[in-house]
Amino acid sequence: MVSWEAIAPHVVPVLIQVLVFLVAIGIINTFILKPFSGSHSGREKRVSDTRDTAAREAQLASEHRASYEERIAKAREQAEARRQEIRGAARTHEQTVLAAAFDGAEAQLDTAREELGTQLAAARASLAAEARGLAQEMATRVLGRAP
Repeated sequence: MVSWEAIAPHVVPVLIQVLVFLVAIGIINTFILKPFSGSHSGREKRVSDTRDTAAREAQLASEHRASYEERIAKAREQAEARRQEIRGAARTHEQTVLAAAFDGAEAQLDTAREELGTQLAAARASLAAEARGLAQEMATRVLGRAP
């Protein structure tokens, strides 16, 4: 066994080393480990907050995109309805113009027919008078007598 007298001279330096070790641990803990741990946990909190913010922003962007697409769909529906309305009005206008043109052409055709009928009647009367005159002249020449 080792006697106390042999250990006693080494106890004070060991206690001093233990005390220095504990002071060093306290200093390291106070000035290095706690700030590092605090900055590390602060960094983790900031990263977590940033991820949460990014998720909220992504959700908000998704909602805005859905709203935008809905408004675009409504605008397209309105545009299609307006286009159909304009086409219907154009068809109606086209039918009105064509009907007016047809009526105008028919009226001109009736006028031309009446004018042609009048000219035909006048030409027949003129030809009938001329035919009588020619017939008398031919009868005179062929028969040698005067009517």
